[in-house]
Amino acid sequence: MSISTSDAITLGVGLFIFAGCFGFVGVALYVAYAKLDVMLGYFKNTPAVIIRSPLRNGGPWGRLFVLGGIVGVIKTPGFYIPDGGACVEDIASFPEGLKARLIALYKVGGCFSWALFLFAAITVVDWSSMGNARLGLALLTIVAIPAWILLCLHLWRTQISTIVTCLKNSSAIGIRLKLNAGGYFGRLVFIIAVSVILTCSRIFIKRGTLDSADFETVPRSLRFKFFVLFMIEVGLVVNLFFLYLFGK
Repeated sequence: MSISTSDAITLGVGLFIFAGCFGFVGVALYVAYAKLDVMLGYFKNTPAVIIRSPLRNGGPWGRLFVLGGIVGVIKTPGFYIPDGGACVEDIASFPEGLKARLIALYKVGGCFSWALFLFAAITVVDWSSMGNARLGLALLTIVAIPAWILLCLHLWRTQISTIVTCLKNSSAIGIRLKLNAGGYFGRLVFIIAVSVILTCSRIFIKRGTLDSADFETVPRSLRFKFFVLFMIEVGLVVNLFFLYLFGK
């Protein structure tokens, strides 16, 4: 039985992605069994790792969980250091070569995970059977989500200092500032939170978590940008809801 060129390409891409995912898990397990005890020796004063360390005796998944905790600490130390979750000296003593390899492993795993998700979304969904309305919404959502993510990250990069300065007395912002140390995902969540807080300011002022004087210092142009961002977020949620309904 012969298969078409498109089916062969799809099969090849799928096999490559699955092989990459299994390869990533295999390498991660090797590191978790061969290097974990050595790595734990560098984090004797880091609670975020210490509380996870007993799980290394819990089999493969336990070791992977502890390894994930170590990678999290060395990749985003700013997320753990402020509240005492990590020790600066412990992180500084960790070998740079091993640190670089762990971060590279994390990035490879993330790439293959996203590739698997996208591959499943493309191959599992029967695009040809969609009606024009549902297909249009699906294509709009596929284009809008990456654009929205880029817009959020752009606002973080260009407006973070203004947000922190203007809203320095507002606990709604202060308790979320730690998210900025959590990489791109943390920054994305922080900007989403800011868009909700500024757009729904009356709710947060009433709750006492947004200082009204702080809010008035935020430039109107910036408030408008976050209002537009908030409306995009609402639109994406509504789009996904209608896609779900049309799929029934």
